[in-house]
Amino acid sequence: MATTYEVHVARDGRWWYFRVPELDTSGQARSLEDVPFEARDIIATWLRIDESEVEVAVHVDLPADIESQLAEANEKEEVGRAAVSEAARLKREIVVKLRDRGFSQKDTSRVLGVSPQRVHQLINS
Repeated sequence: MATTYEVHVARDGRWWYFRVPELDTSGQARSLEDVPFEARDIIATWLRIDESEVEVAVHVDLPADIESQLAEANEKEEVGRAAVSEAARLKREIVVKLRDRGFSQKDTSRVLGVSPQRVHQLINS
C-alpha cells in the first residue's frame, strides 16, 4: 500500500520548485506536469523505498491575489451550477404542468424556447 505525501509547488523563474514538508526535502522540475514524477523519485530515494510505494498530492502555492481571485471564481461557478440545476428543475415542472394541460411536445418546446428533443429529455429526466 502506497503512502501519500503532500507536495507544495511554486514557480521559480523557469523552474517549478517543490517541497515535501513531511520529509523536509525539496526538488525542482521543468514543468508542472513533471512535478509528481520528480517528487515521487526524490521521496523514494530519500526513504530508500520503491517508487510504487509513494503517492503524491500536489498543491500549487499561488500568490495571494491569484488565490483569492481563483476562490471567488470557483465560488461563482458553484453558484452558477446550482442556478442551472434549479432552472432545469423548474423547467421539468413546467413541462409536466403543460403536458397535463394538453400541450403537445412541439407546443411545449415553442413555449419554453427549446427544442422538442430537450422537452423529451426534460419529460424523461
